[in-house]
Parts: sequence; structure tokens; C-alpha cells
Amino acid sequence: MTMQIVLRTTNDGMVLASDTKIRTMAKKDEDEGSVESRVRVRGLSNSTKVVLSKRHEVAIAFSGSDERSSDPAKGLADYLSEQGAIPEEPHDVVHLLEGWGSEFAQSKTPEQLTRCTLLVIIPHHPRCRAYKLLVDSNSHADMSYTYMVAGDENNPAIFWPEYLKCDEERYDLHATTKIAAYTILMAAKLNSPGVGGLEIWQYDGAWRSLQLSEIESIEASFAVSQASIREEFVGRSKFDSVLRSLINTKSRTFEDVVAQPKLRKDGALKRSARKPAVSGA
Repeated sequence: MTMQIVLRTTNDGMVLASDTKIRTMAKKDEDEGSVESRVRVRGLSNSTKVVLSKRHEVAIAFSGSDERSSDPAKGLADYLSEQGAIPEEPHDVVHLLEGWGSEFAQSKTPEQLTRCTLLVIIPHHPRCRAYKLLVDSNSHADMSYTYMVAGDENNPAIFWPEYLKCDEERYDLHATTKIAAYTILMAAKLNSPGVGGLEIWQYDGAWRSLQLSEIESIEASFAVSQASIREEFVGRSKFDSVLRSLINTKSRTFEDVVAQPKLRKDGALKRSARKPAVSGA
């Protein structure tokens, strides 16, 4: 699993953020007497998932299975570099990507290729700059004029761009970088087995990959932000107190619930809950 996001900035720049966790599978020899002479061993590493084309300054981010004998991101980057120009109509770009994706997938054996997604950013495009291509025998591409997420698309971390209305509002390069980074870092907290690490690419006339010291600074800022959010809301907000009361309330039996007095809005007991009057002897 992977988590990636691309957003546009106020000055028509771009910010691309991705996790860097890679799951690898290696074959290990076992004793000849074992049932299986070779077994597969899973390992973890960190590596960039972004490729830049030699022409047109296109950035391509890969998400999908890490077991592959060919790199579709590099293949697409090379293909786009061979094009004299990128089509100006977004739908023509979609057709171009889908055509390449289907041809690429059909040229591979099932062992050589698994389904994957490529996040394609064309910073010079006059209209639409973000595209997402599902590479398969029948490839499909989507486009976005605002921001786009790939990989673990249902991760709750997409709260950041949604809450900040990144589909309606743009932010400067600094703020956009933080939104992108916080989305990936939060995704790692919520899906740590599948998402981890961070790389950020900024486009402001040219692509630039943030250095390790800059990434570490953002990670430290994220940790402080998390602590501030907890301090501000936990134990203080009404929402937090309601949630905590729900989990801390002692469990009751069905009889307890039925026997609980029912009140009207004015605070008086409902008729069915009133105690019967005691008649005189």
C-alpha cells in the first residue's frame, strides 16, 4: 500500500508528496528435505517512488505492488519524453495515457506485471496538471484540476485536504507543502503497516526534492501539531466528553434500561413512567 497526494499552489506551482515504504520479496533456499525447497521472505525498505521525465518536466509517482520486473513509472516517463509535445486538451492527455497503459500491460506476462496506479503531474499544462492512470490491460485515467490522491485513497488522513477545502482554495508553497506532508504522515499513523516514510517534491519553475533536513523539520512540526491538537481537544471539547462518556459508562442490562424513568422535554415523568397512585383504605 502507498499514500500519495498532489496539490496546486497559489502561484501555479505544484507539491507532490509520497510515502517511501517498499515491501520486497526475496527467495530463500531451504534444506532439500523440506516440503518446499524455496520460500519467499518479506522485507521492508525505503526508496523514492517518483520518476521525472527527461522532457516536459513530468513527474510520475508509482503506487502498487513492489514485486515487479519492470518499472511502469520509468516506462511512462520515457514514453512522454519521446513525445514532441503534450496535448493541450486534457481529454487528449487522458487518451494518451490510457493508450500507453493498455499497451504496456498487454506487453507483459502476468508474472511481470500487477495492477498499479501512476500519479502523473504535468506542471506546464495550460489547463489540467494532475492525472491518475490505472495500468491494466484495459487502462483507465482520471484527471483533477485541484488535488489528487493515489494509493490508500480511503485513508482518513485525506481529512487534511478535505477540511481545508483544497478543491476550492489554494495555498502558498509553504502551506501546501505542509498539507501534503501532514496527509502522508497522518496516513502512516493510521495505516502503519502499509504507509511509511516521506518524500516531497515542489515545483516552482523547476522540480526540487526536499532534503532530509527539511523532511525532518516537517516531521518534527507534525509531531508538535499532534500534541497541540490533543491538548486543545482532549478533555475540553464537548464532543470529546460525549465520546469518553460513551466508552466509560458502566454497561447496563436490558432490565436496567427498561426500568430507567422516561422524562418529557419539560423534565416531568412521562405518563407511562409515573408511579401509580396509592388508594386510601
